[in-house]
Amino acid sequence: MHPTSRLYCSSRRSRAGFSLIEVMMVVAIIMILTALGYSYASEQIPRSRTRMAAMDFASFVSQCRSLAIANGTACRILLVEYDNDLANLDSNAGMYLVQSQTSSGDWDTLPLDVLESGSDLQTGTGTIDLSSGSTRLRHVSIAEWDAIGGSGVGNNNALVFDNRGFLSNPPDDFLDGKISVTFVNKAAEEKGVQDHWTVQVTRAGLAQIDANLRGSDDNFANAGGTATSTTYDPDSPFGSP
Repeated sequence: MHPTSRLYCSSRRSRAGFSLIEVMMVVAIIMILTALGYSYASEQIPRSRTRMAAMDFASFVSQCRSLAIANGTACRILLVEYDNDLANLDSNAGMYLVQSQTSSGDWDTLPLDVLESGSDLQTGTGTIDLSSGSTRLRHVSIAEWDAIGGSGVGNNNALVFDNRGFLSNPPDDFLDGKISVTFVNKAAEEKGVQDHWTVQVTRAGLAQIDANLRGSDDNFANAGGTATSTTYDPDSPFGSP
């Protein structure tokens, strides 16, 4: 082989590889992109979970209202537990039950099985516990709610729908015409950022979600959901009490 040809082949082989500097640059870029992705995910995943918890609660409000109308008997959402330490990232708390009233006046936690078995044995569908089990949502909690007297005996801390689908709670339970339950992103709370998703339920049983993201400087960084300025015609059957 001619010497010039050997030199040409050798040059081609040397250009086919990568230098150490090029490899290090690629690794550095990958590490930076990975760090950015992790930072974004660590912020967005807890926020997404908090939003999902609020949407689930609003969905159960609608389901409970529909059950009350369909079955002609009361249905309630019983608030059981809230988180009294929102700054503690090591734990989370928040629990509520979705229950339909039976002919004997007792409450049957969903799914409805009292009529079939004579007792409330199945409670999986209507028991939502953010701290454990299949409904656990890491870093998501329910904040302490305002006093809710409920209607009738044993209905403290309950949103009670009558057979028309209206909340039968007394007027004192409605702050600015709504009963509010707030879901908190504790991962944001621990960093001094308020990321709250509040489900507001009117007397007519209509639920809306209001979300706000407030930075540590007390300036709104972002907002979503339905504006709290949304009002209802007081002269309509769906108005505030």
